[in-house]
Amino acid sequence: MSALVQSGELAPTVSLSQFRASSGHSLCGSLNPLRLAQADSTLHHPGLLLLMALSPSEDLSRLSLLFEPVWLGSLYILLHSARPEEEGPQALPGLPPGSLLLQVVEALLFLQSRCWTHGGLSSHAVQLVRPGLAKVSHLEHGRLLNQPRLQPRLQQEYPQGDSSPGLPPPPELYPWLPLELIRGDMPATTSDLYSFCILAQEVFTGQLPWAGGEGPEVKAKLEAGESPTLDPLLPAPYQALVQAGLGIEPADRWGTLQSTRYLLRKAMAE
Repeated sequence: MSALVQSGELAPTVSLSQFRASSGHSLCGSLNPLRLAQADSTLHHPGLLLLMALSPSEDLSRLSLLFEPVWLGSLYILLHSARPEEEGPQALPGLPPGSLLLQVVEALLFLQSRCWTHGGLSSHAVQLVRPGLAKVSHLEHGRLLNQPRLQPRLQQEYPQGDSSPGLPPPPELYPWLPLELIRGDMPATTSDLYSFCILAQEVFTGQLPWAGGEGPEVKAKLEAGESPTLDPLLPAPYQALVQAGLGIEPADRWGTLQSTRYLLRKAMAE
């Protein structure tokens, strides 16, 4: 993500993803960014950051994807900007925690309905477009879910085959990701649920997942059988929905995105 300045004046942050072709080849031979662009242009939802344009470099060695303006920045920046005089989670402009999480889960439900897993959900991937409006971005780690009932639709939308860019998530994202995504295994229908529950704790507590541990350290703990714990600072109405998605293995998670949306709305009403 890059910040653009117009005529020396303050301008909204614009989400700008850039890709370089590997081994000196042109982008014509590098399908990952093109597949990402195809995915972003196909997956339209009010909760997803809108792709506005593609901009290749003159020598075709780099492709930039330009998204809609983001006025407030990423959730990560807003939650963890230096505030030495304050304690607890940062207040988000015009957006209570429950409302923000509801917007995120609606976007994830849409992706799942299209047989997609986000594959890299974190506070870096949630953009505060303006006060009261959050959108999900960073689909570059997304992969298709193995859902046979949706195969006819997928074959119609992606006749040339697998549209998933499937870029491996970097270690910086491991604290938000389940073990199957860290390892590069087939995503489960609850993979994004796990990341969402980690994100929910971060939003309510203002604390980084795994106490700010580094990616390789988090991976080692998960492989050793250590699961993320429920933070005692999490408000009681939200504890059940978060606990349901924190299992290490997909079989250990008894929640779904649909049930999470229901419980989230119920908790917000209490």
